[in-house]
Amino acid sequence: MNCKIIRLTDKPELKEPAAGWFHEKWGIPLEAYRESMDACLNGKTPVPAWYLAMENDRIIGEPGLSRMYVHRS
Repeated sequence: MNCKIIRLTDKPELKEPAAGWFHEKWGIPLEAYRESMDACLNGKTPVPAWYLAMENDRIIGEPGLSRMYVHRS
């Protein structure tokens, strides 16, 4: 698996797809993810950053979900 771990702050254009991915995965309201990600992108949160595991241009998870996401390209 060719997986990259990226910070949302490095690719803010992924906010909407990322919020949708997390919402579908965990069932937490989409707006909650949007608000949290906006706060992160604007530097107004105690959460230091959002991270995504990406394979090519597809979100495949978050780094903490599985050991398979530890590999960094």
